[in-house]
Amino acid sequence: MDLTGTVLRTIPLPSYDDMSDKSYEITVDKDRFVGVNSSAIYCLLYGKLIWNFKNEFDTLRCVTTDYEGNVYVTNERNNTAVVVSEDGKRYRKILTESNGLANPRGIYFDKKENMLMICSSYSGKATLFDVKKKQE
Repeated sequence: MDLTGTVLRTIPLPSYDDMSDKSYEITVDKDRFVGVNSSAIYCLLYGKLIWNFKNEFDTLRCVTTDYEGNVYVTNERNNTAVVVSEDGKRYRKILTESNGLANPRGIYFDKKENMLMICSSYSGKATLFDVKKKQE
């Protein structure tokens, strides 16, 4: 949409039964559209699903991506932040309650500074984490 309210382009989103209308958050990374609902992460390219990722998630809330295309999500009830590889095949919990997460909701990756910011829905705090780059 431009500043006058004219729609410039729409991206068709397929309707997956398990995606339904419960998408909480979306982000765009290069040409990819990444969305989460409470239990899964969906990655689409030009409106077509290229991968989805499900695990023991039950309260995924927000999503962001880093400079390599990895996908970061907050899992509110489990007090964790998870990173999923850019192809959707690998994941790991990167932050937990022991790192100070309490009901994490908002998440943002600053690609210039290589910092991850996570906001708590109950404490009203935002915490910055320095993300280390992989050694070549």
